[in-house]
Amino acid sequence: MQKLNLKKGLLGIFIALFASLGAMLFIPQEDVYKPVETANNIEYVIVAGHGDADNGQYLTPGKRSPIWPDGHQVLEGRSTKLYALELTASLESAGLDATILNPLPYDMSLQERTKRINDMYKQDKRLFVIYVHHNAQQLTNANYVDKLGNKGFLSVADGGATGAESYTSVGRTRSDTFNNDYLIPQLEKDIPEVAWRYGSGTKGKEANFYVLKNTIPPGVLIEWCFMTTYPDSQKISSKDIRTRWVQSVTNACLNYENSLC
Repeated sequence: MQKLNLKKGLLGIFIALFASLGAMLFIPQEDVYKPVETANNIEYVIVAGHGDADNGQYLTPGKRSPIWPDGHQVLEGRSTKLYALELTASLESAGLDATILNPLPYDMSLQERTKRINDMYKQDKRLFVIYVHHNAQQLTNANYVDKLGNKGFLSVADGGATGAESYTSVGRTRSDTFNNDYLIPQLEKDIPEVAWRYGSGTKGKEANFYVLKNTIPPGVLIEWCFMTTYPDSQKISSKDIRTRWVQSVTNACLNYENSLC
């Protein structure tokens, strides 16, 4: 209990600090899940996409929206860090086991992420990874350029992509069950203003993304809205939508874990 309180205390410090700032070989993913007899069947590892800012300097090249006419801008590393911190806190408040892999500002490389996750899995076979990202698209035909040269689309009608999508590794694993039967339906129900971009034959998509292909435990990579399309960028930055997203993903995890009992 003392260890848990310390963990929650450190997480609270990370959230407060954030708010004040404003593995090369193929490793097959496991196909079979055998629940471990512990208080909780799953340890959720939350991974924010890219790095945050340090001393006011954004540490990840690119990975940002333009500065829109209303003055707001999405820095993917900063935004996903906030989503990830709040999700981790929400999962723990709901009584689930959760930790954030990269709470510090620097941009952890793909190789370091996969190594850390695989090392954690060796110690705890309950791991399930949730990667949080925002999407972007090719900007050759973008109709908006900010003063720094960052490009984007002012609307979907202008060619901007929109919506959310989530990915699992190629091949059938238990991450597909979580993605198709729990995560996506819950988010569609709770945040209907964000359209879902379905895969071929299923709601979820599959891809050989490095972190999905090279980590042993199952996981889902969420691309939450397009930061390069103005209306989607507004949704990403909405505190109301972020709060609902956090609760929705938490509910999906609760329902999934209850199904394993």
